Amino acid sequence: QPIFDSQKRINLNLSSLPGKWVMEASNMASGSVYNWNRSLFYPDSWSYEEINADILSSPPGAKGLIMLPDLGGKGCPQWDPYARGSYHNIGFEMGRADFSRAMLEGIAAEIGECFQVLKDLLPTVRTVSSAGGLSSFPEFNQILADMLESPILASPVRETTGLGACALAAVALGMYPSAGDA
Repeated sequence: QPIFDSQKRINLNLSSLPGKWVMEASNMASGSVYNWNRSLFYPDSWSYEEINADILSSPPGAKGLIMLPDLGGKGCPQWDPYARGSYHNIGFEMGRADFSRAMLEGIAAEIGECFQVLKDLLPTVRTVSSAGGLSSFPEFNQILADMLESPILASPVRETTGLGACALAAVALGMYPSAGDA
């Protein structure tokens, strides 16, 4: 059954699976924020391994540096397209590794906000599935698990959005009766 949020913090959509619903509490741009950070602090490198190693060289809490990663607006629970990101508590002792760590922790904190809204509406939620590019960085999954105080199940399929789009296209083309069969 659909669960409606009287505070309008989530999106509720009809699923492609008959009789199912999708509750979405999303931040606006995790992967895009990570790529913005890469282009700003690592302009001569496309190596995610280098960036991730840098992140791990900065201590948890990034020496007190905090990033609000709302570069494309704020998602759940405020849904403010005019919000913008920022760094707080910048000091001379901080380097690109600390900015990168703060960026990743900021993304995890925003996902934590989304998770809390879903837990408020669905108290039985106990675990989180992680998909997309950041889910391939085990330390990100651990940062997320620590912030949420919940296990993170990294999906073996990183591009779940693309896979879902393919399943819907197959149904639309009549190749399968429903997305659950695709």
